[in-house]
Amino acid sequence: MTKRQDHRDTWGFCLLKTKLTLAPICYLALSVAIVICANIMPSIRAALASSPGVLEAVRARNVLNCGVSAGAIGFSVTDKTKGWQGMSVDLCRALAAAVLGDARKVRFVEVTTSRRFTSLHGGEIDVLGRMTAWTLSRDLDPSARFVAPLYHGGYGFLTRKSNGLTSALELTGATVCVLAGSMAEHAAQEFFNRHGMKFAAIAKEIWSDVVKSYSSGQCLVIVADRITLAGLRNTLVEDTAHALLPEVIGSEVFGPVVAAGQQRWQRIVEWLIYGLITAERQAVSSANLDASLRSNSTITRRLLGVEGDYGKRLGLAASWLADAIRQVGNYGEIFERNLGAKSDMQLPRGRNALPRNGGLLFTPAFR
Repeated sequence: MTKRQDHRDTWGFCLLKTKLTLAPICYLALSVAIVICANIMPSIRAALASSPGVLEAVRARNVLNCGVSAGAIGFSVTDKTKGWQGMSVDLCRALAAAVLGDARKVRFVEVTTSRRFTSLHGGEIDVLGRMTAWTLSRDLDPSARFVAPLYHGGYGFLTRKSNGLTSALELTGATVCVLAGSMAEHAAQEFFNRHGMKFAAIAKEIWSDVVKSYSSGQCLVIVADRITLAGLRNTLVEDTAHALLPEVIGSEVFGPVVAAGQQRWQRIVEWLIYGLITAERQAVSSANLDASLRSNSTITRRLLGVEGDYGKRLGLAASWLADAIRQVGNYGEIFERNLGAKSDMQLPRGRNALPRNGGLLFTPAFR
């Protein structure tokens, strides 16, 4: 036997002896660990099950904290006389009515773009009502959950009525004012390329400069998201009237966001939106709610809590959705009041109409 082999055999013998010596200790430690885990795991599970969620926190303080953006025309704006108004505002009021029975029990918290998710994660707000585009990168955030689309947006063209244009397909060779590097610029480029049309872009880094270029007549049309253009149409101080061309280019889906890990709260916000849309489809409104409660329609009776135990399973009163509709209205009422015919925006329903009217407001069934 060589000296090296002798060393290997010696080390092997020592290792074997060490394993044999420690084996009983290891088995004992493992057994103790199993016993400890068996005893404490039920306690951990019970603690997790009993830990308060968002629903419990909202009820405990008796007010809903809703994150909104100041100055988002049509979605969340405020003034001294009317208070908060807009689609996002009405959604949170409907949520307060569903959860607390009173649409007035909302505290609106202004959150900036940079702090919107931080405010949600930190518990400063219960729901991020602020219009936020639903994208893949945001959906991959493990700490936040988009729940359901509230608004289907897109980009468009604004022009002076005196130009006589009726369609964006007439814009071959047109000069277009746009915010440099924006999604609107990309959407416009894609639109003109797809239709084989040439155009000249006047791109500015600041939105106010884009508006100045359009106001001074440097371009035939201005392109941006249609909400912005509808608001701009009402603020341009010119004698000439302005019109939105009918084409909607590009697409964005906007909706509320809740913190991850709050499945029941997520379902409440999600099915509130579905419920408001279904109510419009069933012709249930704030004006006819009492009559609707006597309806023979199974869908309507489930919707309003006359049949089924859906409210109870969500942790809410049977009348949760009826309370929201009575105090705030169905989806159509909310849209028309803030963006549609009953608002200064005068936007057509378009993609935000029911499917039977050519829109995208599909919902799962209430059953």
